[in-house]
Amino acid sequence: MLLQGSVRLVVVSFLSFNLNFLMQVPACIRKKERANGSAPSKKIRGTRLIPPTAGVYGIPLFKDLEGDYVLVEASQKTRETKERRPFAEVQFVFAAQKYARVPEKFDRDAVSAVIYQMLGRYTWTVTAYDNPFLESGELVEGQRCVIINLDKRQPLFDDNGGPITKWRGEHRVPVEPELFLGIDNGELCVQST
Repeated sequence: MLLQGSVRLVVVSFLSFNLNFLMQVPACIRKKERANGSAPSKKIRGTRLIPPTAGVYGIPLFKDLEGDYVLVEASQKTRETKERRPFAEVQFVFAAQKYARVPEKFDRDAVSAVIYQMLGRYTWTVTAYDNPFLESGELVEGQRCVIINLDKRQPLFDDNGGPITKWRGEHRVPVEPELFLGIDNGELCVQST
């Protein structure tokens, strides 16, 4: 469990300024309007767990979450930066086992396949935050929410499914990830090979 079991939700968001990114997302990921959530009663700040780190492969995280966390929601939407620049977001929400409420029509297998494809075909720039957990705008003591943002993807495979290659000495070799996102001893971390 993350952070000694205090993490109630893990939210993984794939972000792109290329709005065509959403055209690649299958229909099993529902479209969602930007929600106007309840504002917290007082300003509450979280802490950054992982500073922006490029070239990170995310499949280990998904495997590490299995068992302790359950995929309960997936959505896609267009949002705006503070400067009003639009960007695409595909978001996956994992709840701690004891809080997991999976909607009846939620196709977890199809959505999991999408996550594996998004994490397995690219490396990403990862930034992660540890935030207080809010319910109806109110702080829930002892509960946390980890937010993981993935953007600036770099392909590992070309359009034909072949590996992207690079020169190593006199030979071309497949590009392979060197950094991996996962959970080690209850902490979210990026590890190298």
